[in-house]
Amino acid sequence: MSESNENVDIRAFPPGKIIGGRWRIIDKLGEGGMGAVYKVVDRNRKNFYGAMKVKSFVH
Repeated sequence: MSESNENVDIRAFPPGKIIGGRWRIIDKLGEGGMGAVYKVVDRNRKNFYGAMKVKSFVH
């Protein structure tokens, strides 16, 4: 996975959303004051799962 320093609205990541043309959001694993962590699956590599941390711009 790549890393980005962009702060985004974590509400914009519903299950099924495709990120970067590659990663599909499966579920939200957790959320805190700094952002959220999502379970994702790689669309290019069958059955390859990972976690994606998304920093929130709302503090």
